[in-house]
Parts: sequence; C-alpha cells; structure tokens
Amino acid sequence: MGVIIMTLSQLPWTAVAAIMALILLWAVASNRTTPTRVRGSSVLVTGASSGLGKAIAIEAARRGASSVVLVARNEEKLTLTAAEITMVNPRCTPVVRTCDITDADACWDLRNTLVEQVGPPDILVNNAG
Repeated sequence: MGVIIMTLSQLPWTAVAAIMALILLWAVASNRTTPTRVRGSSVLVTGASSGLGKAIAIEAARRGASSVVLVARNEEKLTLTAAEITMVNPRCTPVVRTCDITDADACWDLRNTLVEQVGPPDILVNNAG
C-alpha cells in the first residue's frame, strides 16, 4: 500500500476549506481558544443567520461579548439567532441588521448606521458567502 503525500496547494479549495473548518471546530470544542479575548468586546458577524456565522455569534455571546451585531439578508432568521444569544448570555446585547453585502451602497448605509448607533466593532467576522 503506497502513501500519497500532498501539500495544501495541491488540494482543491473545498478540501482546504473543510480542513480549516474542522480545525476551527476542534479548537472551539476542546476549549483551546482563549475566552477572555472576546469578553467585554463588541462583535460584528456577517452571515449570522445560519451555519458557521450563527454558531460564531452564539459562541461570542457565550464567551462574554458585550454586544453581537448580527448581519445577513434574512431578518426572521437573525431574530431567532438574537433570541438564542439572549438565552445564552442575557447580558449580551444582540443587534439585528439586514444587509445584502453584495450591494456596496447597502454596506455603506449599514456602516454609517452602526457607527452612529453601536460604535465600531472590536471584532469583525466576515462570514457571509
């Protein structure tokens, strides 16, 4: 039986992305990340209505974020995510904002609104696909 050795650059991008996601999930699940880095911070997560973005937003709240700004196109799903955040950490303030990040004008409007109402985020998770 032969052994096949490949570098990451030889793998399809989907395989590399899957490997990176597994490493991230392992790190979070095994508590190999530092929870104090998020505590007291404001976090903005794009693509927060489902999947990895939703999981990251909820984890930020669990780790003590003071506020989590949830950004995606589907307001109903964002509202559900906000409710989960409140259940996980009642002291964390979820902020729901809808935005289609493929629309540059909508992104600028979102930025201006957030800076005025919430302030700039300490942590940005650009997760929208």
